[in-house]
Amino acid sequence: QGLPAQLRASDDQAAQLALHSFKGLASTLGCERLAQWGAAGEQRLRSGQAIDADWLQAFEEQLAEALQAEGLLVQGGH
Repeated sequence: QGLPAQLRASDDQAAQLALHSFKGLASTLGCERLAQWGAAGEQRLRSGQAIDADWLQAFEEQLAEALQAEGLLVQGGH
């Protein structure tokens, strides 16, 4: 189960922990843009805001772009 799916299915506390872990991993790998998205999502939950569909879609797009740029996402199932 990928992170976006996990965020949809999780309660806020579990989603916050998942985003915190994601932020740390992205930062360790040098993916600062993704680390910033993780931090923004984590802060959003801390401040009582939900991870809504618009935020999640933008996050998924950023994640896909970063993975594709790194050659880790293959389009079309190849």
